[in-house]
Amino acid sequence: MRIILKILAFPVAAALSLAVAVLSFLNGIAGTILNILCSLFVLCALFSLFVQGDTAWGIRGLVTAFCISPVGLPLLAELLLDGLGGLCGSMWGYIMA
Repeated sequence: MRIILKILAFPVAAALSLAVAVLSFLNGIAGTILNILCSLFVLCALFSLFVQGDTAWGIRGLVTAFCISPVGLPLLAELLLDGLGGLCGSMWGYIMA
């Protein structure tokens, strides 16, 4: 019975390994793009805040920049990828044992 479960878990673990690798690559690319966007949002928000005097848009821009900075969404994506990687490692450990 145990060998049947290992045979059934093998394709799932292989697909999960491939998914984690592809998603990690895409996360790296998306992180770079979001860092550039974060910088632009900060510059525009500071310009709006200090030069134009539009406090509401300046604060909204800074909050948006914080959400797309490495502390916001990319960190959440990295935590999810770490969880998927841990699940993948557990599955491979079960299959190889």
